[in-house]
Amino acid sequence: MILESDNMLYKKVRFRGGREGIVLEVKEDFAKILSNGEIFWFPLNELEEDDITKKLVIGEIDDPIDFILAMDAYRLSTEYKFNPYVLASSTRIEIFPHQIDEVMLMLDRPRILLADEVGLGKTIVAALVASELIARGLVKKLLFVVPKALVDKWEEELRSRFEMNVKRLDSRYVKDYGDPFKDDKFCFVASMDTLRQEHFLKLLENADLDFVVVDEAHKLSKNTQRYQLGKVLAKRTKYLYLLTATPHRGDDEDYLLRIKLLDPCVADIDSAKHLVIRNLKDDVVTIDGKEVFPPRESKTVEVPISADEIRIHEMVDNFIARKLEEARAEEDSKKINSARFLGIILKKRASSSFYALKKSLQNRLVKMGYTPESDIEELIRKLREAEEEFDEHEKDRLEQELMYRLILPQETKDIREIIREIDSLGDTDSKFEKLLEMINQIKSVDPKAKIVVFTEYRDTLQYLSGRLSSKFKVTTIDGTMNLEERKQALEKFRQQEGAEIMVCTDAAGEGIDMQFCNVEINYDIPWNPTRLEQRMGRIHRIGQYRKAYYYNFVLRDTLDGHILSKLLEKIEAIREALSERVYDVIGTLIREKDLNDLFEELLRVPKSKWEARLKKIDNLVENRKQILSKINKLIAGHRLNKAKLEDIKEVGKRAIDEREVKRFVEIFVGHKGGGIEKVGEEIYRIILPREVAYEIDRGTVIGTFSREKALKTAYPYLALGNRTIMSMLKFAMKSGVSVLRHPYMKGFVFFFRIGVIDGNGQERFGKFVAVTEDGKVVDPKIVWDMEQEENRFIPNANEAVNALKGAENKILELAQSYLQETSRKLEEIKEKTKTTLLSYYSTEIGKWEGKRREYRNKIAESPHYSMLVKSAETKIGKLRYELEKKIKELDKLYQLELYYEPVGVAYELPMENADAKKAVELAGMEAVKRYEHSRARTEEEHSKINDVSEEYRGYDIESFDRVIEVKSFKTTGKVVLSSNEWIVASRLKDYYWLYVVENALSKPRITLIQDPANTLKEVVRRVPKIEYQYEIDEWKKFAKEYVEEI
Repeated sequence: MILESDNMLYKKVRFRGGREGIVLEVKEDFAKILSNGEIFWFPLNELEEDDITKKLVIGEIDDPIDFILAMDAYRLSTEYKFNPYVLASSTRIEIFPHQIDEVMLMLDRPRILLADEVGLGKTIVAALVASELIARGLVKKLLFVVPKALVDKWEEELRSRFEMNVKRLDSRYVKDYGDPFKDDKFCFVASMDTLRQEHFLKLLENADLDFVVVDEAHKLSKNTQRYQLGKVLAKRTKYLYLLTATPHRGDDEDYLLRIKLLDPCVADIDSAKHLVIRNLKDDVVTIDGKEVFPPRESKTVEVPISADEIRIHEMVDNFIARKLEEARAEEDSKKINSARFLGIILKKRASSSFYALKKSLQNRLVKMGYTPESDIEELIRKLREAEEEFDEHEKDRLEQELMYRLILPQETKDIREIIREIDSLGDTDSKFEKLLEMINQIKSVDPKAKIVVFTEYRDTLQYLSGRLSSKFKVTTIDGTMNLEERKQALEKFRQQEGAEIMVCTDAAGEGIDMQFCNVEINYDIPWNPTRLEQRMGRIHRIGQYRKAYYYNFVLRDTLDGHILSKLLEKIEAIREALSERVYDVIGTLIREKDLNDLFEELLRVPKSKWEARLKKIDNLVENRKQILSKINKLIAGHRLNKAKLEDIKEVGKRAIDEREVKRFVEIFVGHKGGGIEKVGEEIYRIILPREVAYEIDRGTVIGTFSREKALKTAYPYLALGNRTIMSMLKFAMKSGVSVLRHPYMKGFVFFFRIGVIDGNGQERFGKFVAVTEDGKVVDPKIVWDMEQEENRFIPNANEAVNALKGAENKILELAQSYLQETSRKLEEIKEKTKTTLLSYYSTEIGKWEGKRREYRNKIAESPHYSMLVKSAETKIGKLRYELEKKIKELDKLYQLELYYEPVGVAYELPMENADAKKAVELAGMEAVKRYEHSRARTEEEHSKINDVSEEYRGYDIESFDRVIEVKSFKTTGKVVLSSNEWIVASRLKDYYWLYVVENALSKPRITLIQDPANTLKEVVRRVPKIEYQYEIDEWKKFAKEYVEEI
């Protein structure tokens, strides 16, 4: 049917090449068409209307099960795309309200700094946003830029938990495949230090990216190659999300430069708050408002050591002091820096374990040669880089190389003496004995306790593992292990009967989570306090439900022991001011350089003066505490408003759950020639229908519909987002017309897709709704309350057309309300962006206008000022043009339009005796409402009692503390719950009540049953219909209480 301009708004049409779209606007002889996220203008005479009601005209009625599957596929797909709560519940991860709130905000704001504290799940949020944008079809070219040490973890998380087809981008990939950014679709994870290389930067400068995440974004520091990488990425992508727990490290300029990657027009920190999300651990609560993070306690364990052990430490201190004095005597800054660095290496190894010190000194003696110090600075730079990236193999190699270069041949006598003293100790090790004492003490209280022991050195790890293994079950993780080896060690530690103790280096402090363990022993204390902060974060993360304990070992009567004891004492002292948050900001309160300087200073003074010099720690930490307070105020951005919890809870009550997905799959595969069988507890094998098997290139899949099971096992989670499930939805979705039976309803029900798009044609909102012929909005899950009609019946086509017009009036009203709500939500973003633009360009134009006035006043002095005036005027004109262009682009982007599309028409025939049954049902409803009002004590409670039965939500009444499904009888009878009602009851558990009303027309008697899906599970019968209905004969014995006539 060729279209005419009258009455064609929001019609579905076909145009050139068989494409389909929705008419958004008509001008003269042209129509504006939305098709697959793109907008076109086409002549009216080239468009053909796709009218769903014409099927009725030609008597083409769809199979009822095909129709039900199609409508449910539209509903499931739309909810997955546009309901973050549904998206979050479709992953193998426990999601919290602050994360749902963050996802919703980030979907509307394409450039954000996500600056949550350590352990709040920033990785999960970024992956959820990516999944949602992929589902909406808004991004196809994704790049995750992360530190080298986290590449494995990101790749594993994206692949296993979010089912993304992610690939590692490195030099080998480019060598094998060439330009990685040339394809129309890709998802890469890459190390930021790989991408900062010149040949990768050249590839990126010509890349067209949709979506970029930068983890540990504070590493994009000013005046670094990494920052240059950030600038290139910012120019080449639309969506840019920077993740870091330490967004501001005391340098305003450095912080502002990173913010300008998100918006170059930001003038100052205060004007950038709309670009920042920062939740603290205090903001993390459950949906019921309960705190997620348990308390934690840190204790300094001062280890008393023997006189012989003290002598060894003094020998090391004296050796270091001599090296420093010799370097200072030569007044050579490079030699001083080299001696200082060597001293730190030796002292840290000595304090970690004599085994680690001895091993490194022995390695030096093996290689007796001496190499000039010409490249020492470069070695130190590489060593710091290896430490930062947790490359322990490279770190150990470079440390040994520095010792080869810096310990002179004539100094080997000192080295041998230190080794001899260590050997003379035999098996004596006061520190190890203290460790055994602590472990036994912990085990005496909790024999099943899991204990993680951190050390900085692999040599110490090997020493501890070897000695502890004779008494305990021990496993280890270090930085030389690949991802699979680390996962196996972690799983061994996690298992109840597995390893009791995990000994690990700081490599486990980056990217490995041990929430199942709540006791941490820091066998040595890193001189980089940020490392200590990261270690503590491994056990105090989302998912930790017990109090966390930290035991920090320091050696009494040693130089560094004094320093570290003082530091830990100060941290505990300021805990009163910062509460437990102090453990998340240790690296901000004290820096590695502070400890290095103190160590060097104390080397030069007698022990009697140490305490006085250590007062510097008090001053340093107090000053940094003030700076931290200032920083927190400066970078305060969006935080979870806990008043939103009720809203999120309400969304959760009605969100899709795993049972609905399982229902769809069971009916789809059974109806389409496949099959499903249970092969284990909550584990299913699905034989796929031919078209699905062809698309995903496999005939069967094994997995679980249970999120709980998926979290505990390696089985695929068969949820929305899973490739197999999404393929089924795609094949099921098609517009259709069908005739079905319903217990009470008669007439047409129309199913619509509603959307809101921005000026670029991208969907900002989507909803799938059902409307009756008299304009009542009902839950589209109503299809699962319907049954097949055995007799062929063709509804009147003209009646359908007229009824559709009436339904469209309601849909237009509903769509306009969605448009207004979406517009209201986005208006704030638009205005803040516009304000930033105007402020930036006004300032820049003002600067050049000032220069122009200055040049004009000097024209008499020299003719070249005339050229400068023209240059300034050109610049002013260019800036004004840019501002005008950007404002127009912004206005266009946020110029929202709605659309709707009818995709289904169901004609409902009522069941036998429907009117009489309806009368009984209504009488029962009235009795229940009277009873609920008798329970209400306040006006607010009365106002929350509502009849929602005609919306077909899976229950009939919403009350102030429950939802209620009402089953009514003229006398008494068998209770029957529909598939939809049973699934909703299963999801809402104790919040769902079944009220059975007997004698509804005379003297109503109400039987109350709480959580019927659980309470009645032993006596319920599943009776096959299109899916199942649930019949209960012996329901009276499960009554919570009885209520006589109200």
